[in-house]
Amino acid sequence: MSNFPIVPLSGTPAGPPAPGEPLRGRVLFGPMPPAQQNQQPMLAMLDTLSFVMDRMFEIPGTKMRVGLNTLLLLLPVFGDGISSLVSAAILAIGLSMFRVPRIVAARMMMNSLIDSAVGWIPVAGDLFNLWFKADTRNVRLLQEYAGTSAEPPRSTWRHWLFVVGVIGAIVLVLALLVLGAIAFIHWIVALARGEPTSV
Repeated sequence: MSNFPIVPLSGTPAGPPAPGEPLRGRVLFGPMPPAQQNQQPMLAMLDTLSFVMDRMFEIPGTKMRVGLNTLLLLLPVFGDGISSLVSAAILAIGLSMFRVPRIVAARMMMNSLIDSAVGWIPVAGDLFNLWFKADTRNVRLLQEYAGTSAEPPRSTWRHWLFVVGVIGAIVLVLALLVLGAIAFIHWIVALARGEPTSV
């Protein structure tokens, strides 16, 4: 989360929200250069869209919030497709209108890819979406880094750690899949030849 103050669109200052509290209608306005201040309405629109998709409803008796993403994932194929398209739109608009460090852009793309990929898994995808909320994560990264070119560069080490960690995990999973496939083929060949096999 950015250290910038949270300012409602009306311009009246407001205190920072509690951790995890939705920003509904509020945007983290940093010291944007005058040439970029006209982009604040677009940032507000993206924040509202992420609110609708990720945090619009509160589950009674809990502090957990869900949005249309969770409801859409209940619809096989069709719901996953709509959810993925909205995430792609937020990503495309955000990265085309706002300048962020390349590693932050890479993390935003990974957020959307991870959310879309896992979202296609029945049940597990729904549960993952309840926690991950890729649209909200991406909008908050935009809020943190957009329009800060006049400021000293913000630390990006945690984004490097995330991206490298995800790439490492993907490589590990692929390596395990390849080794598993090779072992399975060897087992099939040995079975076909009538050679003794171990389970």
